Amino acid sequence: MQTNRINGEATIDILAGQEPKAMVGLNEGGTPNHKMEAAAVAIGFFCLVKPKPAQGEAAVQRTIQLLEKQLAKGHMLFEVFTDSHAPIWLRAMTSLRIYSLKLRGRGGQFERLEELVQQWFEHHFAALSLGWVPSGKLGNTVILPCGRKTPGKDHGQPPPGDMVRDVFMQMAMTGKVQQKVGKHFWDLSKDRQDTVAGPLTKQILATEGFGPNFKRGTLPKLCGELVIERFDGGHEAHFPNGIPDGLDVATSCWIEYDSGKYSFQGDPPPFAEGAGRVTRLIPA
Repeated sequence: MQTNRINGEATIDILAGQEPKAMVGLNEGGTPNHKMEAAAVAIGFFCLVKPKPAQGEAAVQRTIQLLEKQLAKGHMLFEVFTDSHAPIWLRAMTSLRIYSLKLRGRGGQFERLEELVQQWFEHHFAALSLGWVPSGKLGNTVILPCGRKTPGKDHGQPPPGDMVRDVFMQMAMTGKVQQKVGKHFWDLSKDRQDTVAGPLTKQILATEGFGPNFKRGTLPKLCGELVIERFDGGHEAHFPNGIPDGLDVATSCWIEYDSGKYSFQGDPPPFAEGAGRVTRLIPA
C-alpha cells in the first residue's frame, strides 16, 4: 500500500481515537512529507491513543528533529510549496497541531514540540501570503512556483494551485471558505484522505488556533532563494537559482489578477515595469 495512504488512514483512525490497522513507523526512508506524517502518526498513537512512554518519546524526538531541520535547511525542504503534496503536508501538520494541543502541559520536549509546530504554521502562512491572489477569476488562491509542476509538457499549462491549501488560507485569512468544495469536503473519511486538513483547520481555528504569532509575518528560510514581485494587477515569483533536489520543477510563475491569466512556463509576465512594483525576497 502507498505510504501516503497508510499514513492518511492511520491519521484518520487516530483522530477517531482508534488503533490504526497499519503504521509506517519512524524509518529514514521516504520523501519529507512521508517522514513528517509518519512521525505525527507515531505521536498520535504512542502518546494519545495507546500511550507507550518509550515509543512516544522517540516519536516526539523524531518530530522535533524533522521540524528543526526545516528551520536550518529550508521550510518543507525541497518540497517547498509543492501543490500536489500540499494536502499531505497540511494533513500531517494540522493533525500534529491537534496532538500538540492535547499534550500541552506536559512540559519538556512536549513544550518544544508545540513551539516548533506553531513556528511551522507562522512560516507557512507568511510565505503563502506572498503568493495570495486577492481578486479576479482566481481570487482567494495561492499561486507560487514549486516542484512537481513541470511546465511545457504535453498536458500544457499546469493547474494553478491546490484546493485544500487554498481553503486553509481562505479560512485563516477571512474566517470563511470562498469557494465551493462539495458537501463531503468536511467529512473525516478514509475515502477523502486528501481533504482531511480542511475540517482539521476549521476545528483548530474554532478552538486554540495556530498560535499567538500565526500572522506575525515571519518568513522562513527556504531551500533556495525566492524573489516575489507584486504589481498593481498581479504578481510574479521565481527561484533564480532553482529548487535544489526538486522534481519536475516550475521555477517561476506569474498571475494577472483581473483576467485570471497565469503561467508556469517561464515566459515574461505581462505587467508594466514599475507599476506599483514591490519586491520581496525569501532567502535560502
